[in-house]
Amino acid sequence: MSIISATDNTFEKDVLKSIKPVIVEFCAPTKDNCKRIQAALKEISSTMGSKLIIASINIESNPEVTKKYGVSEIPTFLLFRNGEPKSARIGAMNQRKLEMWIEENV
Repeated sequence: MSIISATDNTFEKDVLKSIKPVIVEFCAPTKDNCKRIQAALKEISSTMGSKLIIASINIESNPEVTKKYGVSEIPTFLLFRNGEPKSARIGAMNQRKLEMWIEENV
């Protein structure tokens, strides 16, 4: 599976109405720590894609969702289940830590 690029306009459909849990990465593609995490997210998507969806939202071009969920630091990860945020992590993580967080919460 690939990473979904969510937007203010598609967030409800892509994330809130998903039947699978969704990990949303709030990031800015111009930031180095966000660029580094993309490889880990792609790998996680390919190995865990049957259990969840991974979405990325660019905070610079999608201010509504960013503000609604109080995102002030990047990267921020929110796990949504049944349309509700269930867990959050702030800051860059290596792939293993990200996988452990997902496994604990999915």
